[in-house]
Amino acid sequence: MKAGRFHGHPCSLAYHPDFEGKDLNKISAEEYAKLRTPPAVWIPHGELACSPGNPEWDTTSGKFGPFAGQIFIGDQTRSNVFRVALEKVGGEYQGCAINMIDSLQSGAIRLAFAPDGSLWVGETSRGWGSAGGAPYGVQRIVFDGKAKPFEVHSVLLEKDGFTVRFTEPANGEAAKPESYRAASWGYLYHGNYGSPKVDERQLDVSKVALSADKKSARLTVGGLEAGRVHRLDFADQIRAAEGDAKLTSRIAYYTANRLR
Repeated sequence: MKAGRFHGHPCSLAYHPDFEGKDLNKISAEEYAKLRTPPAVWIPHGELACSPGNPEWDTTSGKFGPFAGQIFIGDQTRSNVFRVALEKVGGEYQGCAINMIDSLQSGAIRLAFAPDGSLWVGETSRGWGSAGGAPYGVQRIVFDGKAKPFEVHSVLLEKDGFTVRFTEPANGEAAKPESYRAASWGYLYHGNYGSPKVDERQLDVSKVALSADKKSARLTVGGLEAGRVHRLDFADQIRAAEGDAKLTSRIAYYTANRLR
């Protein structure tokens, strides 16, 4: 967040000196759009979350697995926890969101890392209902230090596609273009609640280069466009090179506010 920026909701301008005495309801969405700074990452409604809670940064230096520096967020409706991995493009943050933990006992609305590296989750259904079913609860999630989770660690934007980083070496299927699907869409900026996906398109993954250590795949993807969410789907055949573990989450959502 940077002081002076407008992130989209007109009520935040009520006490701004440039808007003093103005009827904010009479200013068009087009005018507000010229002032708006978009979010670093969109969280697709209904697919990844519905009612997200607080963001909590992993400052455990590896005590919670290979995700140090990433942001963890719980969701009240879906009773899940997902990760956000950021990078800077053109001097501004953007990045990807990836699901991580499902089937918590109640809606996850408050997260906090303890000094020992465990993640505490405060939960409630609060009468709205949640996937977990329990009315409320507290759960503690611990990384045992022994497991080697095979996950999509992060997605980085390239000039002609993406680099997908894995937490462990991947098998040969990760080097095949047919192991990936890609799509993109935009959202409306208006006064209504929410927005459908706008102009959803399927994108072509034409080439994949797997790194020597097999922990990253460089995808050539056609049709990248600024101001859109890009969804990457990973085939079930992509497994860990050792142990044949599956990806827990096979979808990543990258918000490309800017291109390289």
